[in-house]
Amino acid sequence: MSQRRANEIDKVISIISDILVKKEAQQKEVNPVLWNKIKEIWAAFDRPTMPTVQLHFCSNMAPLVPNERARIIASLKPLRYISFYEHTIDTNL
Repeated sequence: MSQRRANEIDKVISIISDILVKKEAQQKEVNPVLWNKIKEIWAAFDRPTMPTVQLHFCSNMAPLVPNERARIIASLKPLRYISFYEHTIDTNL
């Protein structure tokens, strides 16, 4: 696995974790548009009904290599309300 792709996987895992623990310090780490979206996500999770989340990885190149895919799936496993989908140029949406 390339270091660049590994770093991108780490970023996704990290931001999902930070969002779910409501890490206020994120405001200094992300751009204003993303910060507003994070606050919208927090508001959705504060509602009485738990939302479902769909995480879509889209690529016009090769799919994730098996160990990258396994890392994402393992990190999401405890979060039953998050579904993971992967799309490449060869898959139908």
